[in-house]
Amino acid sequence: MSLLLAILQVFLAATFATAAVGKTFELQRFVGTLRLSGLGPAAARCVALAVPAVELLIAGALIAARGQFLTIAFAACGGALLLFTGWLMSMLLRKLNAPCGCFGHPSAPISWRAFSRNVLLVAWAVAGYFLSQTFSTRLPILSFPLIVLATSLFACAALAVYVRESAPYLVLTRRGATDLAKRQTMSRGDYAGEH
Repeated sequence: MSLLLAILQVFLAATFATAAVGKTFELQRFVGTLRLSGLGPAAARCVALAVPAVELLIAGALIAARGQFLTIAFAACGGALLLFTGWLMSMLLRKLNAPCGCFGHPSAPISWRAFSRNVLLVAWAVAGYFLSQTFSTRLPILSFPLIVLATSLFACAALAVYVRESAPYLVLTRRGATDLAKRQTMSRGDYAGEH
């Protein structure tokens, strides 16, 4: 059971960290989604800045905490997931079409699939909460080299998510090159009919 607890810690921490990075890279889109859900401009901006910070804090706590603090970290994780699941439900019931930002995919739309996935994450957080009251984690205590390794792996994962989302803009296809050339020609005023 200690191994299962460690797996839950790592998986939920990675989920929260990936979500935080996705929201940070696409901050304006996240603000727009929050505005669509009914928040005013100032509130949406504050929430958009606070949510990734809280997600990273929870991710770090899930990895670093031991004993009763790990139980508190799982409680915070479950609470945040419940809030987000409620927000998803609200958006779905109001039929508001907006990007979810789930799992670091800022363009993925809010859907019942995302809602179901979040319910599963809540169940895993609850399982972690109860396991952490009885068992000790198998994760090693954090040391400087381990923190450097974890930070490097997280940075690589964040970069991979960002490149994946940006791939359509990074690869220039023949059609894309033709469209780009047309736009550049038109912006200079060299297009047909102006000779």
